[in-house]
Amino acid sequence: MKMDELLDHGPILSMRRTEIGAREDAPGLTARLARLGAELLIDTLARLDGIEPSEQDHERATAAPRLRREDGELEWETDAEEVDRRVRALQPWPGATLPTARGRVKVLSGHVEGERYVPDVVQAPGKKPAPAKQVLGRRDA
Repeated sequence: MKMDELLDHGPILSMRRTEIGAREDAPGLTARLARLGAELLIDTLARLDGIEPSEQDHERATAAPRLRREDGELEWETDAEEVDRRVRALQPWPGATLPTARGRVKVLSGHVEGERYVPDVVQAPGKKPAPAKQVLGRRDA
């Protein structure tokens, strides 16, 4: 976009759409978007003289709230698909945690089985990441 005096406001010079993969997490998406953005920047700069900027639709613009640690505190009763999306979206910070009999554990990855969320890799406070079955035994929600 062409910068002006406001934040994220100027006319658009070039844009590319991309789908978010069904199992893609925030770090993976960030890395992929960085590559796509670099490619798009090179392409845009090569065509800069022939580009007609287009105004953004400021009525559709939204501001995402700043994430807080509490945003990652999930509960077992939450819809499994929602837990899965949040685990992938909230990496690496604030991360997603679920309560267990031993306290909250950070869930690094997992999957949905039927209507329940199953952690695959978790991290207990002060410990290294480990397979969920090793840390939790059975699901101790």
